Amino acid sequence: MKDNKNILWFDIETAPECLTEVERATYPKRKLWEKKSETNEWIEWTFNWYIKKASVYPEFSKVVCVSFKLWDKVKTISIKDSDEKKLLEEVFPILHQQMNRLWWFNIYNFDIPFLWKRYIINWYLPPMWLDIANVKPWELDDVMVDVMQIWKHTSFWCSLDLLSMTLLWESPKSEWTWEYVASALLANNFDWIEKYCEWDVLYAEKCYEYIMNPEEIEIKKPEKTAKEIAEAKMAEPIE
Repeated sequence: MKDNKNILWFDIETAPECLTEVERATYPKRKLWEKKSETNEWIEWTFNWYIKKASVYPEFSKVVCVSFKLWDKVKTISIKDSDEKKLLEEVFPILHQQMNRLWWFNIYNFDIPFLWKRYIINWYLPPMWLDIANVKPWELDDVMVDVMQIWKHTSFWCSLDLLSMTLLWESPKSEWTWEYVASALLANNFDWIEKYCEWDVLYAEKCYEYIMNPEEIEIKKPEKTAKEIAEAKMAEPIE
């Protein structure tokens, strides 16, 4: 592995553009979502389903939080804002620094292409290296590394949730999943969004360290299972 000090772990959280029933009535892309529903059996136009699933599509959602952590630092820094254009302006100089190598989980398939598209949608020219559509993964080793691709090896991919449970006996998603980000945004609960995003960053880093040094890292199975922990924490809904 190359010089660790320039490694920048990061994650993004996204939420639907349309969050309320009032916005739904005048949402200009409603018919387009309905049309998308016709060609995808798992998608349907109910507002609750839209709220849960739209976040994975950059044409129907936006970035609401980005978390960063340098390899040799303990603290994770987050930039969060309901105003996506303002958020992207703050994030741009960090992403633009070529001295840093971006590391994350599923960075090739989601975070990078999502950011590239949202910069363009907001009338910004993104850093050129965010355009990875025609670049082979191994050609990007000097600027970014995908932990999911490392674990996938020549086999099947898995989620960060599953990988964390498999290697670390715990997961950052034992309490909530990305589908709750929209509810938190609607409640203006940016503290929760920030915490959720930062935990993803920390666990991706932990998983990578374990994969690279399995004999040097001792992981103890927790006394309570992740399900028991999650059930205790989920006793009350997000406020």
